[in-house]
Amino acid sequence: MEQSERRDELKRILFLRKYDTINNLAKELSVSTRTIRRDLVSLSLSEAIYTVPGDIREAFMYWKTLIPIIKDLMKRKLRF
Repeated sequence: MEQSERRDELKRILFLRKYDTINNLAKELSVSTRTIRRDLVSLSLSEAIYTVPGDIREAFMYWKTLIPIIKDLMKRKLRF
């Protein structure tokens, strides 16, 4: 699968599921987690994709206007 095809598939998966772990995405697309991270960084420059750091890294797709709200909610969640 070419890079552009993989990134299109990654966008489609996140659009349908709204979120998933980087490990799951890597297994499903048969690539390394590092490749998924690079793709997510690239896509986040033009798409409403946000990743959450932590032991289990997750990738989310949101409307860009919601990202500040989501970030605030995640901060609150991580404090508990």
